[in-house]
Amino acid sequence: MGLFSSLFGSKKSESNSSASVGVDDLLNALDNYINDYEETNGRKPETILLDFNIHIMFAQAGVYKTNRFNGIRIEPIAGIDDGLTWKAV
Repeated sequence: MGLFSSLFGSKKSESNSSASVGVDDLLNALDNYINDYEETNGRKPETILLDFNIHIMFAQAGVYKTNRFNGIRIEPIAGIDDGLTWKAV
């Protein structure tokens, strides 16, 4: 199940024609994913595959201009396993 449907369900928003997820929500969820990965594996992931559409959102919001991922390589990719939003490799 992808992040959008797992966090916000698949129903349409009452105020919009489609549910929207903000960049801050995605970043918080990705931070949680990285922290969980580190807790389980004893280190942060070296690389995270990132859904291409999320990559575009992050780029437009200027996320990559910051030191947000601190040494974690982010690779945009289309079609991550089972429709995942991101995956550590």
